[in-house]
Amino acid sequence: MRACRDVASKLARSLAASWCAHSTAKIRRQSIDSGELIYAYAASMDACARAILATADMLDASVLTAPLAERYEGWASAGGRAILAGERSLADLADRSLAPGSDPQPRSGRQEYLESLGTIMHIEASFNHDRLRGIADDNWRVSERGGTPLAMTATGIHLTDLILDLIGPIETVTAFPATRTANTGYAETLSVHVDFASKATGYLSTVLATPFHARLAIFGMEAWAEVRDASHPDEAGPSTLTVQRRGRAPILTTLPGRDAIRSNLERFALSIDGEASNPFTVEQILGNIAVMDAVSRSIAIG
Repeated sequence: MRACRDVASKLARSLAASWCAHSTAKIRRQSIDSGELIYAYAASMDACARAILATADMLDASVLTAPLAERYEGWASAGGRAILAGERSLADLADRSLAPGSDPQPRSGRQEYLESLGTIMHIEASFNHDRLRGIADDNWRVSERGGTPLAMTATGIHLTDLILDLIGPIETVTAFPATRTANTGYAETLSVHVDFASKATGYLSTVLATPFHARLAIFGMEAWAEVRDASHPDEAGPSTLTVQRRGRAPILTTLPGRDAIRSNLERFALSIDGEASNPFTVEQILGNIAVMDAVSRSIAIG
């Protein structure tokens, strides 16, 4: 994990020792003292070193490499390899696209996320509803088997899937369950705080005794973005995206609803047939299982 930063530290020291970076101190800038040249070079070396170390941290956390690999992972599928090998013509691809039942879905390259938000500092995810109110005490979701809280079996696991995909590996987890109604037999609310390998922080929450409300917010050094859903995923309602960049007016965009559950099932079926890759890597799946386990252990420890 720290290999890139170790190499970057050596490179930064080498740059400083060799003075190979260029800086400018000119009379027109009123830098008339001889020492100003030294200050200019020192500031230049410091800026270079900080940039190198920041880049190393980004490489260690796969901030850019992971989205890049995800963007082009389709070429590793059976269909993608056949295209690269010249085994499929444009006519074959056209026939597949026009075949009955074919519904290819575009995937975002996440360029705004990667370029506009800057270094990601924090993420928040919240999914709340009352569809499980009155659930039976012997239902598998609220049984003590495995000790997994109801909120994680309902929507929490999807939130952790999402933040793992957006931000990367999680290193620490602390969970806080709470019950306001004595006769429910399960935690009605759950708050989970996480620390990522990238040094970003995160927070997710679910409330299972309130009308529907869902939001996702990502905070970067240059901007933040928030998505709010108007309805439960079962109803496929619209969402509102707000992007706030420094020094600019917020941009609001209404996104059309789509059947996310159906899309997930169809993508899973295509991955089984080798026509597409699974949306989540094996590492992400195992990471989410580990987060689920960490939530349960955190609650048990108190």
